[in-house]
Amino acid sequence: MSRIVGIMNLLSDFARSYALIEYSPPQGRRFRDWNHTTPNSGYNPSQRRRCMEPSERTDVYTLLRYTLELYIASAWQHMGFLPDPATGQTHLALEEARIAIDCADFLAGKLKPRLEPQEQREYERRLRDLKLNFLAKQNDTRMEAF
Repeated sequence: MSRIVGIMNLLSDFARSYALIEYSPPQGRRFRDWNHTTPNSGYNPSQRRRCMEPSERTDVYTLLRYTLELYIASAWQHMGFLPDPATGQTHLALEEARIAIDCADFLAGKLKPRLEPQEQREYERRLRDLKLNFLAKQNDTRMEAF
């Protein structure tokens, strides 16, 4: 259970770092304050985007697509190809990248019946690119160890 909570917190942190959604924690739980700003952070609360208007209904497949995109971006970040939006630094965390890729692959499988053939091919291509780049990074890391 704690692993699921950890993954959900990671996903939630990742989403909030992009300021894509507004999140309020459940009653009685404490989370870090993500609405703080630093003088040069460039964050302007008035420019914050919302995922959806309160009156819109979001089905589970829309949420799956959104989550899939987050996992794909997270995998690229943890492989060191994209900088962390919070720090601007790149880092290498292959175990986290592996988990993000596995989660993205699982979600893509759940979405497959609802996708057009062109969208299916696009997600398959993106996941294949992720997996190949992961293997290349893993091999590079092993070679550096020798």
